[in-house]
Amino acid sequence: MLLLWNRRWRAAAVASGTFALTVLLGFLVLPRDAVDFWTVALRDTRRIAPSEWIVNQSFDGVIARV
Repeated sequence: MLLLWNRRWRAAAVASGTFALTVLLGFLVLPRDAVDFWTVALRDTRRIAPSEWIVNQSFDGVIARV
């Protein structure tokens, strides 16, 4: 987003292409794990630590502690 904000179009395109290539490579090498990650694990914040832990500095963690 910062690259687009600064109008660095080529750098933004290279970064986006690199990201897309790594995702595609993940689907080619480990298709079942890639599907699991992008559909289930990415949204499951409990896989890292409970939201209430003080080390969880995400917005979700702050809301859980409040």
